[in-house]
Amino acid sequence: MKAEDILKLRDLGEDSKIQFKERILDKYDVGCELVAFSNSRGGQLVIGINDKTGAINPLSYQEVQETTNMLGNMASDNVVPSILLDIETVDVDGGYIVVANIKKVSISLTTTTKVSYGLRTEPTSVRYSTMRNWQR
Repeated sequence: MKAEDILKLRDLGEDSKIQFKERILDKYDVGCELVAFSNSRGGQLVIGINDKTGAINPLSYQEVQETTNMLGNMASDNVVPSILLDIETVDVDGGYIVVANIKKVSISLTTTTKVSYGLRTEPTSVRYSTMRNWQR
C-alpha cells in the first residue's frame, strides 16, 4: 500500500470494511473491532486517521512500534481463537499510517476474552453480544 492508497481510503470514508482510528486509546474497543471484522467479511483498521474528520495525523516511529505490538498482542491474547493480522506501515506526510488487514474467519465466531462477540451489523456499527444471545 502506498500513500496515494491511504488518501483514497480516507476520501472514501469509513464503511463496513474500513474503520479509522487516530490512535489506539481503548484496547478493548479496538479488540472488539478486530473481532467484528473477523466475524463478518474481514476488513481494514487504519490507525493515524481521525474517524470523525478524516484528518491524517501520522504516527511517529515510536508510535508505530507501540501500535503494531499492541495490535499483534490484542489479536493473539485478547480474542479466541487468535486472529492473524497482516499489518502494513505506510509513509505519509512525514510520519506513518498503520493498516491492519483482518481476514474473515471461516471456522467459527471469534470472541474477546471477556466473552462478548462482535458482529458488524451496519457500515459503521458493531453489535456486541454474549454466547447466550447468539444461541437464541
